[in-house]
Amino acid sequence: MVNLLENAIKYSDPGQTISVLLQSEKQLLRLVIKDQGPGIPPAQFETIFQRFSRDPMISAKVKGYGLGLAIAKKIANLHGAKLEPAHVVGRGAEFHFEIKII
Repeated sequence: MVNLLENAIKYSDPGQTISVLLQSEKQLLRLVIKDQGPGIPPAQFETIFQRFSRDPMISAKVKGYGLGLAIAKKIANLHGAKLEPAHVVGRGAEFHFEIKII
């Protein structure tokens, strides 16, 4: 969750809103983090969780190594959770983290 929040902050311009929503449905807990940054094209959804994956247009403006999402996805998988991007119409990126609760 820290990596997702750090990315939302890093890719949003100062003063923009980052929303964090926590939902509980029966035996499922869902965390939704949405920013107002440049967003992620759906064509890149397959590669964003790979190590060192960076958009060349954005990487010149935002510091990093392209490891945060790969680490977040690995941690989610180790806990039996799902971490997926969601298509956002307009501007911004949105990630859904879902984990079963007992």
